[in-house]
Amino acid sequence: MLYWRVTRPDFGDAQIDVLADHFSPVLSSPEHIPDEWTLLKARLYLEPQLLTTLTWEDVNRLHRDTCPNVLELIDLILTIPASTADCERGFNIMKVVKSDWRSSLKADTLSDLLLMQLSSPPISEFDPSAAVELWHTDCIRGRRPNFKDCSKQVADTDSDMSDSEADDVVIT
Repeated sequence: MLYWRVTRPDFGDAQIDVLADHFSPVLSSPEHIPDEWTLLKARLYLEPQLLTTLTWEDVNRLHRDTCPNVLELIDLILTIPASTADCERGFNIMKVVKSDWRSSLKADTLSDLLLMQLSSPPISEFDPSAAVELWHTDCIRGRRPNFKDCSKQVADTDSDMSDSEADDVVIT
């Protein structure tokens, strides 16, 4: 298959023309794409043994200055999802979040709730201690003025006592 591509210099030209025509409203210079496609193919096939190890990031980094428009088209095509599973998952979660009881949520609130639902770790892996501590301490006026963090309280009492006082403490 690789030999056929190397010996046929016109492979992919018709498909690139169709894609460039279709996406021309969002591309910066679609008229340069066919020439850049030919140039990109020629540069990539100068060393065919490297084709098995090159990643898309390598191609982008190496040829961004000489073939920017065709790489822009390929980046655009790579952003198209292969399936609609992610979209369907998002709509299912939105149905759970925006129930009949919460039908009047504003767009920002709904967006924030969906982001938390889609991006958060499972509840079994979540450790809320950092969030609780931030909630207690990061405000203008204390939420619970009598709240004392037990872990800090033990450390504070140990450091405040002198050695002679520590000897006098009787634990029952």
